[in-house]
Amino acid sequence: MELKEYQNKVIKVLTKYLSSLSDEKNKYVKLIEEHPDLSADIDFSKKAWDSSINTLYTQHSNGLKEPLPDFYLKVPTGGGKTLLACHAIDLVNKIY
Repeated sequence: MELKEYQNKVIKVLTKYLSSLSDEKNKYVKLIEEHPDLSADIDFSKKAWDSSINTLYTQHSNGLKEPLPDFYLKVPTGGGKTLLACHAIDLVNKIY
């Protein structure tokens, strides 16, 4: 099944975010290994979002107060959200 133009655009933006997220997380892990006390002060997911998407970002954290990246796929009704979700899962597994 071939994706429509707007679906390809969503996948392209998601790929950009996940690549940036992966890079920022690697930097975060290295920094935390050297300076464990900084973990609460750094949000690698916000840095990745700002560098790739640059729109409003809402910070989330897990139970350990570590950054918890997330994203939402917003397309119109009948826009193929399930198909996009399948592609998104594949990208998360490959890139992040």
